[in-house]
Amino acid sequence: MLPAFLSRGDLRSARYVLTELRAVAATGVLDEATQREADRLFDEVSEPAVVGQLLRSIEEAAIHPDPAELGEFLAHLGPRALPLLLHAVETTAAAPLQARLQTAVETLARDHQREIVRLLGSSEESVAA
Repeated sequence: MLPAFLSRGDLRSARYVLTELRAVAATGVLDEATQREADRLFDEVSEPAVVGQLLRSIEEAAIHPDPAELGEFLAHLGPRALPLLLHAVETTAAAPLQARLQTAVETLARDHQREIVRLLGSSEESVAA
């Protein structure tokens, strides 16, 4: 279901699914296998290929997500998305997208400080800058 939402640019529905899943997972009611599956889903949406395709679709104007919904969706991404988001902040020509990406990077950086420290040693200029 989530890939279908993302492929058509329906970030409202994708964000809703992720928000609800995070809320349920936080209650501790999920059994171990279901919790692992929920964690896998969050990892999947943070994959560079998924995030990269979303960003390309926005930059190429193939989809036009509401800026607030984009920001809320990006807030659900995990640390694996940070390098690509950092790079996109530096390279995108779309100012509104850049502002949303910057906010998402700041949120993820606060939540995943170890990943930021690891990225500081990166050889890619736009990531380590």
